[in-house]
Amino acid sequence: MKNNHRSSALEISAFTLLHRAGQCAEVLFTNETGKADLTPRQYAILASVAQNPDISQTGLVEQTGSTAPRWPTSSVGWS
Repeated sequence: MKNNHRSSALEISAFTLLHRAGQCAEVLFTNETGKADLTPRQYAILASVAQNPDISQTGLVEQTGSTAPRWPTSSVGWS
């Protein structure tokens, strides 16, 4: 039974550390982008396009690991 308790404590600890890392990443991203109202995924796609203007959609997926971003329709004016 002790082994299960240790495993559970390790899982909780790992989860806590990952959660905290995510919080820190969110703060850093917000500090870097300011009030740009972009998600990290949208930012990655825009940064890739800025560095490689002729990149294909396939190239974007390969570079960012992301597909079909959900752009905020209100800020772009698309419906």
